[in-house]
Amino acid sequence: MVNVSRRMRQLTEMIQLKVGSGAVQLPPEIRRIHISFARVFGHGHLGPKLFWRNDLRRLKYYNPALDVSIVRPSGNPEEPATMTVYYHKPGSSTTSPDTVAPLLSETIDIKDKGPPQILDQILKIAGGTKVVPAEEDLETVARLKGMRKQSRVDRDISEKLNEQRRILAAKEARRKSLLAL
Repeated sequence: MVNVSRRMRQLTEMIQLKVGSGAVQLPPEIRRIHISFARVFGHGHLGPKLFWRNDLRRLKYYNPALDVSIVRPSGNPEEPATMTVYYHKPGSSTTSPDTVAPLLSETIDIKDKGPPQILDQILKIAGGTKVVPAEEDLETVARLKGMRKQSRVDRDISEKLNEQRRILAAKEARRKSLLAL
């Protein structure tokens, strides 16, 4: 049987993937999103990094056909942070597989913007809809929060008990050393 904490971590990761910001269903005309930002934290590049780490995986989960590319060229904080959304015009799909409608693109400056503003920019361009989480998922999230809270309480109690045991063990060791003299 697999370790309980490993199963709990996997459950938490799955729930976090399904529930939260970035859970957006984009229209099928959106083909690709390309994000470019520097490797440094400051100077306006933290928001794109947080979007990449947290929200982009949910966006990809709900849009598996979406091609996403990330470029982090260097550590130069003066480089621009941009996001390019590639899409077809609605209704421009052709019936012949030999002809492909041209991709249109729109580039946005995402430097100094947080993850919610970046997601709003995508929704503004793409016109997607936010996914409403299932009631069961919300209950699981609430249960996990309660478990984390109880875990903190239990950890504090254990730390106090361990500290008391250490004090008693030190007193006992001191008493034995005095008796040995």
